[in-house]
Amino acid sequence: MKEQWEREKKQLLGEKAILQDTAHKLNLQVRSAQDEAKRSAESGKAAQKARVSVQAVSSLVAVFLCVALSH
Repeated sequence: MKEQWEREKKQLLGEKAILQDTAHKLNLQVRSAQDEAKRSAESGKAAQKARVSVQAVSSLVAVFLCVALSH
């Protein structure tokens, strides 16, 4: 029983690390997209670049959810 619990704990800790790493990468991408949107707004090309940034963030969120749900 204890061995099974240890295996499950190890697996869960591994999954937690994967999810934390993925969340960290997603947060970096979101910040990057936000910075890019801010710069594009300042340069007068806000509409086009904002759409690209939103699409990129939406794609990253979809990937993050797929990874999270697969574990």
